[in-house]
Amino acid sequence: STLMRSSAASDVYKRQELMYNKNSKQGAWFQVEMFLKSKAQYTLKFNYDNLEQIPSFFQKPDWLLEMFREYPRSQEYTPLWLRKIVGRRKLYLT
Repeated sequence: STLMRSSAASDVYKRQELMYNKNSKQGAWFQVEMFLKSKAQYTLKFNYDNLEQIPSFFQKPDWLLEMFREYPRSQEYTPLWLRKIVGRRKLYLT
């Protein structure tokens, strides 16, 4: 049902925020896969840095840069492909 999907999506975004706040230097994940086990049970698989796994319509540099601005990370946790997009902007966490 739509209500269940909305609730699950809301849970996912809340989890993204909580996970980022817990360890912000690693940044937020760019993609999550949800595997439904039943109506009330699911597992999540997170992608923090693999560009090839991100759906192509989210691989646009502008979207990735905006995501980085919203959830900055330290340079040590920023993959090379993302460093090229961030460039010399002073967005990294220190």
